[in-house]
Amino acid sequence: MKTDSIEVIMAAYNNVGDMRLVLEGYLRQTDKNFELCVADDGSGPEVKQLLDVYKLLGLNIRHIWQPDQGFRKTSIVNKAVASSKADYIIFTDNDCIPSKHYIADYRQRLEKDVVLIGRRVDMYKSASDLVRQHQASIHTLESPFWLIWQSLRRRLKRPEMGIRFPNFVLNIWNRKPRGAIGANMAMSREALLSVNATMPIIKVTVWKKPIYFGA
Repeated sequence: MKTDSIEVIMAAYNNVGDMRLVLEGYLRQTDKNFELCVADDGSGPEVKQLLDVYKLLGLNIRHIWQPDQGFRKTSIVNKAVASSKADYIIFTDNDCIPSKHYIADYRQRLEKDVVLIGRRVDMYKSASDLVRQHQASIHTLESPFWLIWQSLRRRLKRPEMGIRFPNFVLNIWNRKPRGAIGANMAMSREALLSVNATMPIIKVTVWKKPIYFGA
C-alpha cells in the first residue's frame, strides 16, 4: 500500500447539519491514514464546536478560518493549501458524503503527475431529507438497489456513480471526456504549487471509481 500522506481540504460555510453527516462518512473510512482540513469561509462557532466533537471521536482535523466578508471560498482554500504538509490533496465540500472507500480508492491511484477527477451522485432534497431525518443511513447510500430505486422515483440522479463496478467495466464506461468538479478532485501538492512556476502541464485523468455522494 502507498504510504504517501493525504489531506482532504473541505470547503465549508455553516451548514452544520449536513457537515455532521459528512464527518460521519470520514469517520468510517477503511483507510484512516489521512488528515482533514476544514477551510472555513466565515462560519459561526457551531462549526468549530462540531469539529471539536469529531476530533474527540478520532478524526485528524485542522480548522482554517477567515472572517465572513462575502463569498471568499477560493481565498480560504488557497490558505489551506499553502499551510498543508501533505504529499497529496483531495478537494471537496462540506455537503458531500464520502463512501467508506473514498480515501482508499484515491490512495490506490494517486500519482505525482496526474490530476484525478471524481464524480458524484447528486441527491435532490427529497433523498437528502431521508438521510437527514435518519430514515436512511449513510450505509444505505452505498446500496445499489436503494440508489436505483431512488433514481426511479426521481429523488437523485447519476445513481451509477455510487455503484462499485469492477475496474474493467469502468475503464470502458469512462472513455467519455469529463470536466473537473471542485467537490471531488485530487493531485499532488508539489504539482499544485508548481503550476505557476517551471513545471510543465500535468496529465489529467478521469477517476475510474464512483466514490462520492452529494448530500
